[in-house]
Amino acid sequence: MNKNKITTLTPLCFQGLIHLLNLELEENILHEGSLSPLAFKPLQSLVDLQLDNNRFRTLPAGLPPSLQELEMKENQIMEVTSEALRSCVHLRLLDLSHNLLHEQRIETNAWTRLKSLEALDLSHNQFTTVPMNLPRPLRKLDLQHNSISHVPALAFRHLKPGLQSLRLSHNALSNEGTERASFVGTYRSLSELLLDNNRLKEVPRSVRQFKSLQALRLDNNQIRFVRQWGVCHPRNSGSALASVHLENNLLEVDRIPPNAFSCLVDAQGLILYPQQQHS
Repeated sequence: MNKNKITTLTPLCFQGLIHLLNLELEENILHEGSLSPLAFKPLQSLVDLQLDNNRFRTLPAGLPPSLQELEMKENQIMEVTSEALRSCVHLRLLDLSHNLLHEQRIETNAWTRLKSLEALDLSHNQFTTVPMNLPRPLRKLDLQHNSISHVPALAFRHLKPGLQSLRLSHNALSNEGTERASFVGTYRSLSELLLDNNRLKEVPRSVRQFKSLQALRLDNNQIRFVRQWGVCHPRNSGSALASVHLENNLLEVDRIPPNAFSCLVDAQGLILYPQQQHS
């Protein structure tokens, strides 16, 4: 029922649809005040709910406990309360991108009951730091296109089995905002780390600690030099690193130590050109 002019969902809208699996209500005129908390109650088997491009400012009440995927991008969501997702114990994917979220408007216990959540998309919001108390089973976190300047120490320590993908492109990260303790809990699990289009002036020292990293993006920063063992540490054996992007920085490529990328699986995966002109 996408691209209509639906303004209201009543308790009787979906009566009898106990076997419905997918419901798409994108590009309508729905908001939390126009949706009865009983509207979704008959949908006992619903696994995928799409509410993109509506006018929600908060998550709707009465979400079906059976939900596995909830997509609410391009609304005007400003907060996530501890009650909003309380019943969603089977939710695996949550897309809240292109909204108005800020870390101070996410309640401490907002994610704690999400025992199955593996993918969380919070890109294109208003975060200034990585949110704390993330769902424990999280594997993929997308925070691109925010205003993040800081990754708090131990923000990922409690995650089990650990993040596989962390996307922080197009933010305001500096080296001061990415300490070694910032990534504790991800050093053995992370395979993709995107830090391109930030304000880094050198390769973060934490990079060489990752054991399973396959793809690293550091392009379009202000990086002027790469230290000896800056990306690859000699004690970090069995590397899976296949792709490193460092183009569009301020590097003098001929001054990079020869051992900086010694763990790269294939030299063709190293992208160093072009570089910006030094000012």
